[in-house]
Amino acid sequence: MCVPGKRSHDFRGLSFAHEQVRPGGSVPDYRILIATSAAREYDGLPEFIRRRARDIIDGLAKVPRPRGTAKLKGSNDLFRIRIGDYRVIYRVSDRERLVDVIHIRHRRDAYD
Repeated sequence: MCVPGKRSHDFRGLSFAHEQVRPGGSVPDYRILIATSAAREYDGLPEFIRRRARDIIDGLAKVPRPRGTAKLKGSNDLFRIRIGDYRVIYRVSDRERLVDVIHIRHRRDAYD
């Protein structure tokens, strides 16, 4: 499912279709949406950061607020994850079970 102005990005094999119910009736995973601008930012990252970002973003489907995540001040639903000198800025909607990646930027530009 895509939201206008957003697109799912395959990140070269990364699957974001984490919505099936697991055996035992557990809660489905969160859907991941990547903003078009964030996908372009991802494509411009150094290769080693891209690999780490891919793994971290994939993990957000299961645990949207992993250890080391910080909530951004002044917002109820914006979070950031550090990847070296880079930051993944994303929004979590628990009601919709959605993680919306907004930016993947160098730390000097991440909070503009």
